[in-house]
Amino acid sequence: MRGRLPSWDRWWPALLIAVVIALAIGGPLLGGAAFHGVGLTANVYPWKATASLPELLERFPPIFDTIDGSTPALIEFARQAREGDLSLWVPWEVGGRPHGGFPGIAYWTPWVLPWLVLPPWLAPAWTKALEMAVAAGATFAFCRRVGMGRLPATTGGVAFALSGFMTVWTNWPHTLTAAVIPVVFWAAERAIQERTWASLGPLALAGAWMFLSGFPAVAVFAVMTLVPYVVARLWMDASGGDGWRQQLTTTARRLAPIAAGGVGAVGLSAFALVPWARRMQGIDLGYREGLGQGSLPPSGLLTLPFGGAFGLDGGPYWGPRNIMELNAFVGVGAVFLAIVAVALLSRHPRRVVVVLFALAAVTWTLVIFTDLPPARLIRSAPLLSSNGIGRARSVLGFVMAVLAAAGLDALSRSVADEVVRSRERLRLLGGVVVATVAVAAAAVASRGRAADADQLGEWGSVMLVPGLLVLVAVGGLVVVALAGRRTWIPRVALVALLAVVAVDGTSFAHRFWPTTSRDRFFEVTPTHEFLDDHLGLDRFAAAGNTMWPGSQVAYPLRGATGHTFHADAWSDLLATADPRVMRTPTHSVLAVDAAVVSSPVLDRLAVRYFVANPEEPPLGDLVDADVASGSQVTLVPDRPLPLRWVEGDRGVVLAAAAPSGVSPEAVVEVELLDEDGNRVDRGWRRLFGAVGNDLTIVVPEVDGVTRATLTLRSPNPADAIDLTAVDGDVAPSARVVGGDDLRVVTSEGTPVYERLSVRPRFSWATSAEVLPDAGERLAALSAGLDDQVVAVEVPVEGLSAGDAAIDVTTDDGDTIDVEVDAEAAGMLVVAESFEDGWSATLDGEAVALVRVDHALMGVVVPEGRHDLALRFEPPGRQVGMAVTGATAVLLVAVAVAGRPRGAISRR
Repeated sequence: MRGRLPSWDRWWPALLIAVVIALAIGGPLLGGAAFHGVGLTANVYPWKATASLPELLERFPPIFDTIDGSTPALIEFARQAREGDLSLWVPWEVGGRPHGGFPGIAYWTPWVLPWLVLPPWLAPAWTKALEMAVAAGATFAFCRRVGMGRLPATTGGVAFALSGFMTVWTNWPHTLTAAVIPVVFWAAERAIQERTWASLGPLALAGAWMFLSGFPAVAVFAVMTLVPYVVARLWMDASGGDGWRQQLTTTARRLAPIAAGGVGAVGLSAFALVPWARRMQGIDLGYREGLGQGSLPPSGLLTLPFGGAFGLDGGPYWGPRNIMELNAFVGVGAVFLAIVAVALLSRHPRRVVVVLFALAAVTWTLVIFTDLPPARLIRSAPLLSSNGIGRARSVLGFVMAVLAAAGLDALSRSVADEVVRSRERLRLLGGVVVATVAVAAAAVASRGRAADADQLGEWGSVMLVPGLLVLVAVGGLVVVALAGRRTWIPRVALVALLAVVAVDGTSFAHRFWPTTSRDRFFEVTPTHEFLDDHLGLDRFAAAGNTMWPGSQVAYPLRGATGHTFHADAWSDLLATADPRVMRTPTHSVLAVDAAVVSSPVLDRLAVRYFVANPEEPPLGDLVDADVASGSQVTLVPDRPLPLRWVEGDRGVVLAAAAPSGVSPEAVVEVELLDEDGNRVDRGWRRLFGAVGNDLTIVVPEVDGVTRATLTLRSPNPADAIDLTAVDGDVAPSARVVGGDDLRVVTSEGTPVYERLSVRPRFSWATSAEVLPDAGERLAALSAGLDDQVVAVEVPVEGLSAGDAAIDVTTDDGDTIDVEVDAEAAGMLVVAESFEDGWSATLDGEAVALVRVDHALMGVVVPEGRHDLALRFEPPGRQVGMAVTGATAVLLVAVAVAGRPRGAISRR
């Protein structure tokens, strides 16, 4: 019975890795907080209106994309999956975009499992735990496969899972893809050693997992490292035969099935890769040309031993690039052990593996951090020139972790020997000296770059733990070199070196990883609630970073802007409304400008509501009021004062002062009352501790208001604001009036304007203006066309005057069903982004989709009652699925057919 139980010797590495993961992530695994930096939304409206003071501090690193990109996409995918409807189209940003048919954010991999079974606020922590388990476990498995002991293999796994790239890119697909790198290397090494047809299946599955994990650049860097490794391993294994020709033939014969495994990985991924590649052909990626041709600053190497070489924790940071793109941390322990691996090369049972990984480490270091001619040549390769070369730190972290494992393995073998050669002791001590000098030089150089007292203070804080760990590492290595082999002391020193790696990595991660309280994880504010209740089938837009464009996918709410690849035509329309809208090629943000808000282009995009920033000037006209004869009155908490009000106004500007300041939580509220004193509506604004001379409060424009009151709400009863009163009423220094096509509909800390000129997302057109030239077409749309007129590129026949009743029965991403009852032939216009993959049927028969208004969809509908169906399927999906299916069948057939025949020929 005892023999059936797993031995402690087999299972302690898994337990140790689990403990490290639990200590690194901590409370978020149990729901104590959300393992995410979405708390940064507290710095923008509408979240800012209700955020507590600590959340208003920008203490997180630059993790913005996780708030408006990767995490909302995962939340939406999981929501659809739980509802049993994996839509191929997401309508919530930039007019809609393809969704489930692509690799996306690792949608079709095990990484998505926590999102399917856990609450969204808990899923990030468990996704990270799964990622770390795979990264550490697969690195362990690879190290064991190449002959290393359990303690060294565990050390390598911990080092990679907590390396800089794997830490700073948390909650992006970057680390999900990188975590599979050791899985692919393990599968390849297994295929090299076993040479059975059955071994090709794991390689194909591992490669497909990596390709589908969502970040192609990391996969490319991994393949570029793997291919030379495999070829070199096979070449060395084939040596000792009848000359180089025989060696070349044997290498090629053994390489062929492994290459087939790589092709199988692409084939298994084809169902998502083919549609993705087709769409990328239609996206202007010119901005990416040359991204990878420049190196990172050489000073970035200082982060290899010291993750906080330029500061951490959102405090003072003085690195030459942002920390996400620069940090290459593996830790002081891993650096020491990697150097030891080279110093004790003769101790390794498979020296070629250590040599190849050492060459890979040197090569990637030169390519990433130098401008030497060979490095520039490699960076200019087709697949590298359009990707930031810093992303190759993913592979550098892995190879350094394996070298660290190799170093500890060499030490373990040395400790196991009763007799240690003096030359080996000298080489080990020499390696310790080299490592100590290198690490000390890095520390001195890092301190020298701290320019002021704040930076020096931050440097001292972040370097304390690594500094102590350097002493432990040096002491442990010296003990191994000099202590007697029959004592327990060298073995304790080996464990201490593992502890150095684990403590260093965990300390670095703790100082970097942000968390957010559960109730602030994509918090639903009153503004979100209003839009959810009133938006219907239409869209909203927002001023600047208000609403954090792109985050609306998590709620979900349909927005005109976002952070994703935009269809070029949709970008054209946004840029026609606001020439500065594209802050980056993938990030659209509208300016705070009355001309932008009132643009006829936004009418065409079905933008019904516009969310404003209460700290910006209100939309509308300011009418000055004479308050020269007024007297001072003091507003104190919860003591309303009558406010002079003119029916139809949308806000007031108050000449206010608070010499002693007010509580950061204090708000000023305008309550609108009817003639009986009943509340009709209200508008309020948070003060954040300061009261300016021109305090503007926007309020809803509602009927039946005859008077108003002004109230200060504050937790501090001593707060007070000095105002001007005329005849006993607080008198505004200016009134905010309308007169435009806007109407304030709510102002619960954040004003929301309804755009009264909007054309609904589903509308009816009776005529078309032919404008083949894109510039003329956009100019006409900017100037404004009649609601029932659309701009088209080619003539459209059969349109005539007459109304139509439109009933949208299904509006669910890739599926839109509409019932139309038309008095005469016309065109149903759907303000959704026109992209390849959309098709239409009318009463079950295929009909043509017409590109209208430059970027939208239209279908000509005859007179009478008709059923219109729009469907989206990414181009290439059927081909990709066929390739994936055929590949899966072939891999199974090869595995089944090959297994009985035994190993592939070893000749």
